[in-house]
Amino acid sequence: MRIAIIGCGAICRGILDAVKKGYLTNVEIVALLDRDVEKCRRIAQELGMESVSICSNIEDLLRRDPEIVVEVASPAAVRQYAIPILERGKILIVLSSGALLDEDLRKRIIETCERTGARVMVPSGAIGGIDILKALAVAGIERIVMRTRKPVRALPVEEKIEKPKTLYKGPASEAVKKFPLNVNIVATVTLVSKIEPEIEVIADPEITENIHEIEIESKISKVKIVLRNIPTPWNPRTSYIAVYSTISLLKELCEKQHIIMGT
Repeated sequence: MRIAIIGCGAICRGILDAVKKGYLTNVEIVALLDRDVEKCRRIAQELGMESVSICSNIEDLLRRDPEIVVEVASPAAVRQYAIPILERGKILIVLSSGALLDEDLRKRIIETCERTGARVMVPSGAIGGIDILKALAVAGIERIVMRTRKPVRALPVEEKIEKPKTLYKGPASEAVKKFPLNVNIVATVTLVSKIEPEIEVIADPEITENIHEIEIESKISKVKIVLRNIPTPWNPRTSYIAVYSTISLLKELCEKQHIIMGT
């Protein structure tokens, strides 16, 4: 399977490394795209993948004819590139799921997929319990409350913070606008559950992990999930679990798996 990646950050590095080490098989990385072209080139060189095309625009990337395009850049990149990719009938994997809360964009994506046969897939990323949310959404979810606690350096904070501080508390839709690179998990939960969670975003100078709590209430089950995710050394905003969630989805798409667990 021919794969292109938009965004040359921690998740891109993780995917390339998985290919190089043979964990991802039946895969050829054909193109990388980022606003910082040199960053793409450095990552490719560091991992011994100099043959990968380094692209400066989406048309260059699409000329490499990838079957799968992985977006690991930003909601702005989804808004800019999703439709051109889907117009070519590609599979688009979206990590910046906050962009999909835009109803107009989501409608255009669905219409394009229906016309071209393209598909959009969203990995679970740094969050857990997606299968539970899907099941409970069928029965009806009454309430979801989320708390995201991150080290100060993982959040867009300019002030000096010496003790845990709540930066935001409110509906998911506003949280995604205020923290477009930090809380895509709440967008994923919103899209899966079909209701808007309340979320609290906390900057905590006393921790090194990215901690997410989800409390779900429905008529058939009450669920509480706590994740303490280790961030990658390349980007404190990105948890290792988000990297491996993406690799896991690619493995399912690119390799023949005869027994599929979960949804």
